[in-house]
Amino acid sequence: MSRIFGQPFGPRSIVGETRQSIDEFLGGSLINSYFMPREDLGDLLDRRGASTEDYIRKLHELFFGVPIEGDFDGAGWRVALAERLREHATFVNLLRLLDGRPVPMDELADRLLPSLPVATAPQALAVLDGLCALISVARRRGAEGDSDRLLPFLQVGLHLWLRELRRMVCGVRDAASSQGSHEGAAQDAESGEPDGEAGPRLETPHRLRHSDDLKPGDRSVHLPLIQCRECRATGWGAIKKGGEERVERNLRVFYNKFFARDVDVQYLFPGDAPSDSKGIDGTICGGCGRLTARRENAGKPCHECGADQVLRVFRPAAVVRKTRPDGGPASELSRDCPYCSWWRRGGGNPAAFDAERFVSEFIAPDRLWLRDFEALKSKGHLPRGSNLPGLVARRLRWEALAEFGHRSTIGRTLERTQAVAIGMDREELDAACREAHERIREIGGLRDVEAGTVQALLLGILRRMKNRGAISSDLVAGFLASGANRWWLNRNELAFQQFGPRSPLPVFPTDGPAHGDGLEPLVAPGARRPWYRDWAIKVLSPLDPLSA
Repeated sequence: MSRIFGQPFGPRSIVGETRQSIDEFLGGSLINSYFMPREDLGDLLDRRGASTEDYIRKLHELFFGVPIEGDFDGAGWRVALAERLREHATFVNLLRLLDGRPVPMDELADRLLPSLPVATAPQALAVLDGLCALISVARRRGAEGDSDRLLPFLQVGLHLWLRELRRMVCGVRDAASSQGSHEGAAQDAESGEPDGEAGPRLETPHRLRHSDDLKPGDRSVHLPLIQCRECRATGWGAIKKGGEERVERNLRVFYNKFFARDVDVQYLFPGDAPSDSKGIDGTICGGCGRLTARRENAGKPCHECGADQVLRVFRPAAVVRKTRPDGGPASELSRDCPYCSWWRRGGGNPAAFDAERFVSEFIAPDRLWLRDFEALKSKGHLPRGSNLPGLVARRLRWEALAEFGHRSTIGRTLERTQAVAIGMDREELDAACREAHERIREIGGLRDVEAGTVQALLLGILRRMKNRGAISSDLVAGFLASGANRWWLNRNELAFQQFGPRSPLPVFPTDGPAHGDGLEPLVAPGARRPWYRDWAIKVLSPLDPLSA
């Protein structure tokens, strides 16, 4: 070592270890302690809510029948504990079961169970946990000449092995054998009661598998799971290329196409299709992955491979049309769930609210005085022809616009707490930037302005408009037609909240005189420059000071 590192190493630099056999370690210790049955065994083994000291004190009394003597932070009882452990039958059994090698805790608990006064493996595991805790706090004194130094009685190593839940798949053949269990309302796994939420479920959680564990000769079809974050409708994701009848089983191909929003991606949901949803109500074979558009094939042998695991599935139409930046048409995969896009009746959500519950859940607190709502409370139903559901829906739309618009910077909003954010149509923005770039370049000193500068100019304007609530909507059409006067909003109090003199309200830019409460001028005479003009000067004047 000295030659290799060019540094002096003395004899004390050598670190080694001497392994002892179990008999050498125990020496002349005789077993005189046993784990005895007790009525309060469960309480003594319970760690919930207990401090480390309380837990160790309970274990010491449980294993040895006597309390800890002296100060808990002292060394005396810890050294005595090491000697007591050597003489305890359960400790000796643990050493012999380990035999110098790591063993899973569950296996140790199962093998210790016959020697313990407990009835179940979980109780044996709790005893084993307690024994490991006692071993961890026990101490031994150092060698002769160093007896004041305390060393661990034994080195306790517990390892928790976790496997990443990646590339998880579920067998189509498995679900086909129990299709009847997940059609209609799903059952809660613990209570067995309907949970009232929309969408199909795969009631086979024990069949969720790592794709890496599938054997090469496994001929059954396993596909990645997909699940809606809102209603938890569960199905499979698959790749089906045009003209082919079978799904692609290569997971790498699926993930690449799914995140690229490729139109070859198919969603497969077991059971019935939601009402008013477009798609194909057909089958898939769990043996070969063959897709058909004939629902009557479900439960019959597959025409291709002969397997009797043909499952009925719904394939929603998941392709949406887009416009490319160059103006041409394009298609991409939609991420919308076909089972829950709305709360009110009339859509594909069988758990949607009726009119009475919709009003009860979402009516604003400052509108509880409305006559139709009073009737709902007293009679249990809305008056015939009531317009209250429409008013509540209108108010919800208004609150959503306000949350992301003129109230987005006041208090703990969804945007400020980074819970939700909104974006813009990038294609529309790019088109506006191109047009603005061409027009700005016609100004004398700005003909060399870069497209990125123009984009920054427009993004600042859009941000200002959003934060001021200048968002185009039918809800503010009458407000703008009135000259953006506050009184118009108060006149429509059945839909909107009451606006006081200082209440925030939407403010729109205007190139004319700003006489209304909700108007902000783009340009104005005088020393004070409006925000929009000031922003344009900040962005463009470094290129041409005269443009200001």
